[in-house]
Amino acid sequence: SFGSDAPTSDTAAECLLAAVAMLQAVCVLPRPDGCVTTLRLGINTGAVCAGVIGSNLGSPRYSVFGDTVNTASRMASSGGASSWGNPFIHMTQATADQLLRPEAGSNPALLSLRAEFRLILTQQPGLTGIKGKGPMSTYALRAAEDSLPPPETEVQEPHRDPSLIRQRPPLGSYSSPMLR
Repeated sequence: SFGSDAPTSDTAAECLLAAVAMLQAVCVLPRPDGCVTTLRLGINTGAVCAGVIGSNLGSPRYSVFGDTVNTASRMASSGGASSWGNPFIHMTQATADQLLRPEAGSNPALLSLRAEFRLILTQQPGLTGIKGKGPMSTYALRAAEDSLPPPETEVQEPHRDPSLIRQRPPLGSYSSPMLR
C-alpha cells in the first residue's frame, strides 16, 4: 500500500478492513437532524501515481491519481449508502479477484468479517452501469443476516440543540474573499 514502509500483497483486504472500520466509526456520530450517518464506500485495485502536490509557500497535499482512483470513486457513487445496520461496500472485479485468489486460500480478512460482523462478499447480479466506464461486473460486501452486532460504543440519542444546525445565510449576504 502506498505511503507504507512495509509493502503488502494484500491491499484489497486492508482496504476492506479500513472501510468496515470507517463504518464502525461513523455509526456513533449522531447528526443534528437525528438521521443515521451514512457513507458511500468504493474499492478498486490497480496501479496509482502518488506524490506531494504544491509548494512550500502554498499548502502542499499528498494526492493519489490514476484510473484506479477514478474507478474506486465510481464504485462509491454507484453503490448504495452504507450505515452500520445496512453495510454496502461496492468493489470492482479486480478487487474481488485479489480477495478470492486461490493462493490466498481462505482469506483471513473475509473470514474475520464473516465471523465477527456477519458480512459476506457477493457478486452483484448482472452488469452494473458505471459512469465513464460502461457495464462492469461488480461485487459488494453486505450483511449476511438482517442484523449486525452493536458497535463497541452505543449510538447516543441525537443532540437536537438548534445551535448545532448551521443556518444558511440570506441570499446575497455571503461575501467570499475570492469575490472581493
